Amino acid sequence: MIEDYITGRQLRETPEERSRQALEEMLVDSWGYPKEHMTIEFPIQRGSQSGREKADIAIFRSDDHAQTNLLAIVETKAPGEVLDDQAFSYVTATTAEFVIWFDGLERDRSQGLRHFWRDMRNDPTTFIQIPNFPAYNETLESIGHISKGDLRPVRNIRGVLRRLHNRLYSEGPLKREADIAHEIIKVLFCKLFDELDLRNEYCSFRATVDEMQTAEGHSEIADRIRGLFGRLQSDRAYSGMFGKDELRYEDRWIAYIVSELQLFGLTHPDTSIEAMGDAYEVFIGPQLKGESGQFFTPRAVVRMAVEMLNPSIAKRESIIDPACGSGGFLSYALRHVTHAAESLADQEQSGRAASSAKEYASNFIHGIEIDELLYRVAKSYMALMGDGQAGIYRADALADPASESQLDQDRVSNGSFDVVLTNPPFGSRIKVETRATLNRYDLAFDLEDVDKRGDQISGGQEPAILFLERCHQLLKLPEDGRPGGRMAIVLPRQILNGHDKMVRNIRRWILSHFRILAVVDLPPETFQPFTGTVTSVLFAEKIPNITHQYTIFMGIVGAVGHDRRGEPLVLRDESGEVQLDDQGRPTLLDDTGKIAELYASYQTSTEVGDETHSAFTVSSREILETDDLRLDASYYAPQLRVRHKLTRVV
Repeated sequence: MIEDYITGRQLRETPEERSRQALEEMLVDSWGYPKEHMTIEFPIQRGSQSGREKADIAIFRSDDHAQTNLLAIVETKAPGEVLDDQAFSYVTATTAEFVIWFDGLERDRSQGLRHFWRDMRNDPTTFIQIPNFPAYNETLESIGHISKGDLRPVRNIRGVLRRLHNRLYSEGPLKREADIAHEIIKVLFCKLFDELDLRNEYCSFRATVDEMQTAEGHSEIADRIRGLFGRLQSDRAYSGMFGKDELRYEDRWIAYIVSELQLFGLTHPDTSIEAMGDAYEVFIGPQLKGESGQFFTPRAVVRMAVEMLNPSIAKRESIIDPACGSGGFLSYALRHVTHAAESLADQEQSGRAASSAKEYASNFIHGIEIDELLYRVAKSYMALMGDGQAGIYRADALADPASESQLDQDRVSNGSFDVVLTNPPFGSRIKVETRATLNRYDLAFDLEDVDKRGDQISGGQEPAILFLERCHQLLKLPEDGRPGGRMAIVLPRQILNGHDKMVRNIRRWILSHFRILAVVDLPPETFQPFTGTVTSVLFAEKIPNITHQYTIFMGIVGAVGHDRRGEPLVLRDESGEVQLDDQGRPTLLDDTGKIAELYASYQTSTEVGDETHSAFTVSSREILETDDLRLDASYYAPQLRVRHKLTRVV
């Protein structure tokens, strides 16, 4: 069963029903139609067929659900079904001005949305295909005549962008996912640049219905966007990103992209940054299939890591992600410190808080990414957050900084960061083999002692292990009563619990260079369906040669909001009903928030409270007394500790 997004009714889950639910979400979250203005399975009164024909979705001009008040009739189909005249056959018996046909969001089968309009005054029986359906309170004539004040906040455009991606992939001239993603990022930057240009009240990033009907109109739209792109390339803040690139899509495809995205305000104060993260994943996700060990970090894990490290804008703490990917950790960290600043300010100081957050983003948040596409995504993501794009660099974070021309060595230097948040590339199949790079890291060698290098590890070293040491290099040392820099790093659990000599030596190195703050084990499905690698998050403070005993927080996450197929994992009550949040959305089954809360409580009291299987403490001495120096939380779970002790006694 599936819960209807508009009415809340329980419906049988079928391919056609999934198409309807996807469109309902777009109608509400993207086009802004109130749920009260819509219903499903609306019976149409028409002669002898009265009541037998039903609109899959009926959209009304108000909350009056009368046939004489219909604005649009929607026909939804399973992916791959052929456009038919079912809706057209009965719409003439109504006042509906528009017909929408939709067959879902499957990339290889769905045809996507089709919109039709009929001229109610002059020819109400003829249907004309149009490029867009008007948003709530918008008319057909007003499409493409947009002031920047009329742009709508982005709350959920994943469906819109997935549909856009599917059509570009199936019908457009570019077939490589990377090429499509690069072009979309360019156009999104044009939109961002247009919104930030406060000299013009009206948008240049626009497409009218008339323009969308002809090749000449397509050319006019594309010329406006190419003009924006040219200005973008000559702007000092963005000039290094695109060089001499050109927009590769021809006019009709640029016009199509603009027509789909023109309504949304990327910089609107109510735009959801998480929604923008969803949007980027539509285009970047196919790129991150693991060939280079890169995977999107689930936002639940990002949120947990940031909240547990709790970076402070008041203390002017500097933050870096040396493998920043699309900017997930950095964007959430910036949002975290911004909210903290706003909560400390009263209404009179809110403007000062916003200015302070923008200055903080520009000067204290940094990211390094070697992949060109992900670098551009991170830059745009941080630009949406304020002015955080200034600290994003395209470089190899593991290489000698002197060899990386784009890296600002004055701003990104060893021992200069308070907080490191990162999910480095991982996987045994990918190794760093460049000798000059390996020579920069102790962990590229067999360690005869903690800091005594033996032979260089043959065949190279895993990047995740080298990034562990790179994080240590970047963090500040404790000084004059100030604590050492703090780190949260996602690591393959094999590094924390493996039995071979190399990983045992790595754990010995960790324990001698850091004070372990916490270890949180993540469930196997965290990075599925892209990889089955089991991971943990290691939280640590840079304190060399710590000798006294201390307590370590351990957490075990049971769920991160999705299953092994990547599908949402929703919370249900005892009767099987889906639990909804305060916005009416299904609540995801996610333990990361609970772990972060328990850790915050532990920091103030040094106790977890009632220890459970999901959160408890371990002493550093207990770890040092194990033969393998294991650091995974699961090994020390209370129910297993008893078993370990019994085994030793026997």
